[in-house]
Amino acid sequence: MNKSIKITLNYIFGPLVFILLVYSLYNQLVKQKDIALIWLQIRIGWQHSLLMIILVLMLLNWFWEALKWKYLLKPLQHISLGNAYKSILAGCTLSLLTPNRIGEFGGRILFVKEGNRSKAVAMSVYAGLVQSWVTFLLGTGALIIIRDNAVLQSNNDTVKAIFSSSTFLIISCIVLVLLSLIIFRAFFFIKFLLRFEKLKQKLAFLNILENIGKKEMLRIMLLSVFRYFTFILQYLLMLKLIKVVIEPDLCIMLTAVFFLLMAIAPTIGLLELPVRASAGVVVYGLFSGNVLGIQLAVFGIWVINLVIPAIAGSMFMMKKKLINQLV
Repeated sequence: MNKSIKITLNYIFGPLVFILLVYSLYNQLVKQKDIALIWLQIRIGWQHSLLMIILVLMLLNWFWEALKWKYLLKPLQHISLGNAYKSILAGCTLSLLTPNRIGEFGGRILFVKEGNRSKAVAMSVYAGLVQSWVTFLLGTGALIIIRDNAVLQSNNDTVKAIFSSSTFLIISCIVLVLLSLIIFRAFFFIKFLLRFEKLKQKLAFLNILENIGKKEMLRIMLLSVFRYFTFILQYLLMLKLIKVVIEPDLCIMLTAVFFLLMAIAPTIGLLELPVRASAGVVVYGLFSGNVLGIQLAVFGIWVINLVIPAIAGSMFMMKKKLINQLV
């Protein structure tokens, strides 16, 4: 690429991503029903100590992910925790602009050396699968526990159809089994793929996963569990802040089912808010009539956990010479 063109793109691409993100966020926010009431509630709750704790938990949430990323990259290259954090936030930015957050991998590799990027993507995908495995394991368990109770509590035909039908549970169990096979038998899965000559050269980068032994796998799982329960705690505090009254132990299981539902539903980051709000009403609405409060809680967590980090990530991307990284 011509040097002058590359320099121009370096100074345009990052700001362009930032502008696209902010514009898309604005469009999503103005489309929300009761936006004036939501804004009023945010202004009232801004000084509340619970909101401050939720914001701190957001930093902790991404800290677990950054620590996991730093640890996964260790066989490839040294990366400081600060750069790992920036890498994670850059991934968050691109994930909001792509279906099912697949752009997350593209954002993360901006801080990885060029020769290591394909292997880093393999590591990132593996980490994502482990996080999904935790979500499906705990979510499926929670679904089994509250399933019958949920059907009895609800007068909503849609909710009854979701919880009384075995489809939701069967899909969850099938995905859980598949994830378990991939995660715990990654070595055999890779060996199987590499038996095919046409795939052998293209997928050679997957060999990096052979470095993940039992000790390493346990560490990744523990960090994924820490992140999962940080999410859970955020929802419990936000629901309490918004006056959605549900018993804490029940609220934990409902949140696990909510995460499970969101993991199955196909979404695009910036367009997933209505899906999240609807899923929140379906799940938490079983035991609370505060529909607006539920929607506001889901909205609040979405802004805190995804929008704020994505904006921060876009700023880091503006400082990064992206075209040099990608070309």
